[in-house]
This record gives sequence, C-alpha cells and structure tokens, in this order.
Amino acid sequence: MMTTKRLTFDIETEPFSQSFLDADSEEGRIKHAPKMRVACVFDESKDEYKYYTPDNSDALIKELLSADEVISFNGKGFDLLVLKKHHGLNGRVPKKGEHIDIHFIMTDAAGFRVSLDKAVNLNFGERKHTNGREMEALALDDLKIACQSDVSQTYRLWLAHMNEKLVIPQRTGREWSGSENRDVAPGHHMPNECPHCHDVGSLKFIEWDTEEMTEGQFADYISGLYGSAACQTCSYEIDFGF
Repeated sequence: MMTTKRLTFDIETEPFSQSFLDADSEEGRIKHAPKMRVACVFDESKDEYKYYTPDNSDALIKELLSADEVISFNGKGFDLLVLKKHHGLNGRVPKKGEHIDIHFIMTDAAGFRVSLDKAVNLNFGERKHTNGREMEALALDDLKIACQSDVSQTYRLWLAHMNEKLVIPQRTGREWSGSENRDVAPGHHMPNECPHCHDVGSLKFIEWDTEEMTEGQFADYISGLYGSAACQTCSYEIDFGF
C-alpha cells in the first residue's frame, strides 16, 4: 500500500509593498509579491518539518510539486504568488495532486475571508504565534519557529475539517437591525451593543494599519475589509468592510 505524500506549508516574507496591497488582480499581486525569507513544510508521512530559504527554494518547489496533496492557509492567494514571482514556479502545485487551501474552504463556508488568527482562535482557543511587524524583526531561527507554528495550526485545522469538526465563523458586522448604530466610516455603522454578550457601548473600533498588517489581515483587506471592532467586555470581534 502506497503512502500518501501530504505536505502542509507556509512562507514568511519580507514586508509587503504598498503596490502589492493596492493590486486588484492576481497578475498585479504576482508582479509586486514580496520576497521569501523562510518557508516551512510539514511532511505528514514522516512526521517531520523542513525549512527552506531563498538559497534552496528550488528544493522547496520540487518538494511541493511532487506531493499527492498540499495543505495551506491562503497558499493559493499568497504563498504561491511569491514562488511564481521570485523562485521560478511555473504551473500548479502539486503537479498532479490536490491543493487543499483551508482559507478558501472557510471563506466559501463563511461567505467572507477568514484569517488564520481568527480560525485558530475560534477552533482551538489560541492565537497565531506572531503577527504584524513582529515578523519583520525576527531573526531567522525565531522566524522558523513562528512559521512552523503557522504550519502546525494549518495542519490541525485540516484535521478538524477532515473530521467534520471545523468551526466556521458566522457573518457579522453588516447584518444589524433594530438598534441604534454608530458611524465607524462613511456609510458603515457599528452596533450599539455587542452581539455576543449584549453589553451596551462596549465595542471599540480598530482600523487596520497596513504597515502592521498580517498575512491573514491582508487576505481580508484585498476582499474589502478594513478594520474590526472588539468588545471590551467579552473580547468578541467583528470585521467591517469597505
């Protein structure tokens, strides 16, 4: 009986340029895609993690192409663009197998984009290892740890999905009625009370700073989200869009 070669991967990059953030097509994002700093791959069949840098990115691409299944979180919308721009990836990953993108699965089910941080918080009660500009400041060894954590969390989300236990967030932020709303941006409103704990006046709006945007927030940003509101009582979060 042949063993399925199933790989889970993630890439950490240099900071995004504003041109990359502003791009409104895949071609534009490929053109302005940031460079890779480190990649991590988990091989389920061997129960081991491998790390790749720009110096051996050809080995990373060869590994991904040869898999029977590849698992990622927004790999189709981000990581593969980096490999196509800077490291010679041509064609689909894997070459003959299936690419299972948990971000796409959750987005399709929820009706809006879901970040890794939100996904693991909802499913496991934990947060993404490192966010925002903290990644930029990490030395290579620490960056490998953060990247491995993202890969591990993505793999666990896939396990939950395969066992039909993946929790999908519900749409919030645009479906309010019957209560007084407060403006957070022209044409957009924040509810007067938290929809989770119903504490009145407890929501605080937080506009995302593109200089400190995480990969997950970038995925949300390009789909039209620009900020969130957090309940000061129960920590419930709501995303707001353009």
